[in-house]
Amino acid sequence: MDMETTEALLTRRSIRSFEKEPVSDEIIETWLRCGMHAPSAGNEQPWHFIIIKKPDTLKQIPRFHAHAQMLTDASLAILVCLDPSLEKHQSMAIQDCAAATQNMLLAIHDHGYGAVWLGVYPREQRMIGLRELLKVP
Repeated sequence: MDMETTEALLTRRSIRSFEKEPVSDEIIETWLRCGMHAPSAGNEQPWHFIIIKKPDTLKQIPRFHAHAQMLTDASLAILVCLDPSLEKHQSMAIQDCAAATQNMLLAIHDHGYGAVWLGVYPREQRMIGLRELLKVP
């Protein structure tokens, strides 16, 4: 058993209080690579990641996501999006995206940063709000 991995799993927590500390693009890229290395059914990798860094955008999310108030103090958010056109195995893509999210949460923790998982799907109001805010289909 790898004690470093076990320690990361046992010490990761949901953090809801942030400092506006910038995160380098290199570190963010590492987090995204960790997400992309998550297991997925049939290796379908049905995800896209959107990095939200604009403070004005982060401040608007709590308008339609009641549990996202902490984003007003965050330096970034990573939105994990399921792309149905990439789904090979029906109904498995949600689990695949959840695995990618967990990988990124562990990578963020490993880098000494804090993060929290804010559920969007299947809450229609949250999905519509993000689509409109980010101008994505």
